[in-house]
Amino acid sequence: MTEIDATNAFLRQADARCALHGHRLTPLRRHILTLLLDRGGRATAYQLLEDMQAAGANVAGARAPITIYRALHFLMEQGLVRRVATTSTFMACGDIDGQHEVFMVCKRCGLVSVVHDEALQRTLEDAARTAHFVVDGQETEIKGLCESCSAPG
Repeated sequence: MTEIDATNAFLRQADARCALHGHRLTPLRRHILTLLLDRGGRATAYQLLEDMQAAGANVAGARAPITIYRALHFLMEQGLVRRVATTSTFMACGDIDGQHEVFMVCKRCGLVSVVHDEALQRTLEDAARTAHFVVDGQETEIKGLCESCSAPG
């Protein structure tokens, strides 16, 4: 599958997910999601703003960052994007409903690897039940060094 095919498949999935929840992937939201996918699925809001401006989109001025953040917030609510707090980046994510995500964040190069760990998910759900807490989304960030950055050199 080519990169273009993968992007189109993800956008079809995004359309379907939004429709399932009674929402619409507006042209602006679709454009921002496409830009995120064009960057390999990971970018900051300001990188996306720069990309939109470079593409000639009319998002200039003081309200432009708000426009980007609102669209990203919507995409997060739909389960299409996750925010990695450590790096202030947004990541496109596929069909991961209900799965606990562990973000392994390299403090040196900023690489983020995503791991799904069912045992950790069960442990955290058990802890939440014990605390009479209802979980609405799960992700954990672990900071350290990736293989490349931790290699002796």
